[in-house]
Amino acid sequence: IDIARLIDAINQKEIIFDIREMRSDFLATFIKSDIYDKKILSEMTNTRRNEPIIVTNFGGKNRIIDGNHRLKKCINEGCETCFVIVVSPVILEQFSEPLGY
Repeated sequence: IDIARLIDAINQKEIIFDIREMRSDFLATFIKSDIYDKKILSEMTNTRRNEPIIVTNFGGKNRIIDGNHRLKKCINEGCETCFVIVVSPVILEQFSEPLGY
């Protein structure tokens, strides 16, 4: 996924998406990376932490597309909820990149 292009399209309101509040403990069950950069976490401001996390449901599984560190920071700081941007898999395909084998 070309995250930069996706975020730009969201900011420019070029795509249809849904924004909502979700429980942090529910978001923690989504497929995501388990690798965290401690420097990113320690330097993250509350403003950055509170930016929406981008999620989708693909292949019947909930997935975090962007915002893994923000979710970790929210959980570490006891935030009960986070805002998320839900992007459908059909829209997300526009931002997919071939693996290039």
